[in-house]
Amino acid sequence: AVQKGMSMDTIRGNLYYGFSRYKLLPRNNDDLIGFSETLEATNYPNCFVGINNVKGNNRFLIYPNPIHNRLNIQGAKDAYFEIFNVEGQLIMKGRLNRDRAEINTSTLNKGFYLLRLRKESYEQSIKLIK
Repeated sequence: AVQKGMSMDTIRGNLYYGFSRYKLLPRNNDDLIGFSETLEATNYPNCFVGINNVKGNNRFLIYPNPIHNRLNIQGAKDAYFEIFNVEGQLIMKGRLNRDRAEINTSTLNKGFYLLRLRKESYEQSIKLIK
């Protein structure tokens, strides 16, 4: 834990804003640059803090993007989905029961979202615009 008297040159991470307060959360100890103390290794396996763009290895076909009132996903039978807003809050989640599934997005406000799809041990994330 960071304590009084410790110093660092730079901190990187995710910036959140809500209820007139800012919060900067480092993703792991590598985000603390030039720290005056040796830190223990960190690992946040269940923390969803970003998107990895993997080209050519996507199992799901997701369209349209930008979205309107529905989002189509092919290859989605027995997959789970989660939609997060830009503050990292979970907005919507569920299970997709058909290979060509549709998510009703009519209740989403205009803005940017993160979609995470999971099926067995495979996971795919994509940026969405509405």
